[in-house]
Formats: sequence, structure tokens, C-alpha cells
Amino acid sequence: MKIYDTVQSPVEGVPLFIPGGGFECATSVLSERSLARVDVVVEAVNKGQVPDIFFSGGNATDIRLAEADSLYMSLLNKVQATTALPRIHLETQAERTMQNWVLSVPFFEEAGLFDGRKDLGVVTDAAHMPRLLDIARFVLPNTLGIVPVHSKYEATFYDRLREKAAIHVTSRVFAGLSEGAGPVAVSEKEREYAQHKGRVNRLLRRSA
Repeated sequence: MKIYDTVQSPVEGVPLFIPGGGFECATSVLSERSLARVDVVVEAVNKGQVPDIFFSGGNATDIRLAEADSLYMSLLNKVQATTALPRIHLETQAERTMQNWVLSVPFFEEAGLFDGRKDLGVVTDAAHMPRLLDIARFVLPNTLGIVPVHSKYEATFYDRLREKAAIHVTSRVFAGLSEGAGPVAVSEKEREYAQHKGRVNRLLRRSA
């Protein structure tokens, strides 16, 4: 898989993938981390630069929509009223980064991203991007190019610590797996990944 240099703004004509960054604790309000990703998309949509947008994220409850739906609603509230929207794809079941990729694959396939050599812009913050790209290498086909697009979110110390620990978990769980292995092979690692990630998160919360 080709991963291009990181850019600060989306590349014209390249679809965008945006995983959710969570909600404010026990509320239906998107976190600053999530909203910063929406801001990147708003800029591209207002300029008419993007053909497809893929929002991914679940975590719906009785008091809130899924992350993907909430990201979409935030986009609608922020774009210019006269702006024509691109094609929107909503994956509403993912609860962690691995699932963001795996569960979005059918949407990518439907949009024709795996037909020949195509590129996909990936929007997240600088702290989260390395792990997002690490997992992408195993889920997505090697014919797809990735354009990392950083949001302006400034990660907290806890965010950075959590992401560094999570990268170690990803490396351990995917050891021996070939790049481009595909969503089925990655899904088989889901239980092990969730167990290790859960332990790390509990330790970090105790030390916070």
C-alpha cells in the first residue's frame, strides 16, 4: 500500500474516510476530537473537492445517534446552505479503530475504491494517525493509496499516551499477518485485540 505524505487539507477529487473520535463523556455531544475532523470535511465540501465521504462509528445509545450519524449531522449544520453534498456513506456499527476499517470495507467496495488503483484520504489527528494507518495496511488492498489528512485537534497528554500504548497492542496482535491480508483475516484478531486494548485502557485510567 502506498501512503503519501501527510497534508493539512484534502486533495481535490480524492474521497475521504473519517472515523469517529468519540463523544463527550456520557453525552450525545461529539468530542472536540471528532468535531475537528468534521471541520476538515466542511472545508473540502464547501470547495466542491470531494466525490465521496465515508463516516464510520457506532456507540449509539438511547440518548444519542451513532457516531457516523452524528458526524454527518454536524457536517450538515456547518456547510454552506447552497453547497451540493457529495455522496455520503455511513457505517454505524464500529466501536473501535479496527472495526472502523473492517466494517467500512463493503462501503468502499460499493463506491468502486478497490477497482484498479485509487486513492483515499484519511482524516484524523496527528496522534491517532499512525495507528489508523498501521491497521489500514492489513485491512485494505495494496492497490489503494492512502492520503493522510491531519485535523487541527491538539491531542492531550492522555491521548498521546493512549495512542502510543495502542500502537504496541496493534503490532503485537498483527505480528505475522501479511499486509493486504483483508478484513476477514483482521476480524479473526478482533477478540485478541479487544482484550489487550481493554487491559491497556484500564491501566491508563488508573494512572490518570
